[in-house]
Amino acid sequence: MSDQKPSPLPEPTAKPEAAPARPEALAIDPETAKIQDLLEKRMADPKWALSFARQMKFLSSALDEEAMFLYKLQNLRAYKTEQIRRIIDMLDGSFPKD
Repeated sequence: MSDQKPSPLPEPTAKPEAAPARPEALAIDPETAKIQDLLEKRMADPKWALSFARQMKFLSSALDEEAMFLYKLQNLRAYKTEQIRRIIDMLDGSFPKD
């Protein structure tokens, strides 16, 4: 076995450019930009950031519950429509005998 070490990689000829602070692909309105700036400043405070995260988690949970309620309500409406259809069929005499 030889004691040959692999040759080091050559130095890059051009330095990579720093990424822009904000992507300019999406144009945002002044109010949104102001909110983003305020949020960035506030998130620098760890206590505030933790409190904000807890509030967002609570809000997310509340939105999940509301979405589940609306889903159940939609299913309830479909069930009610089906029951009304069955009652009409029963009154017409075409109700299936179970």
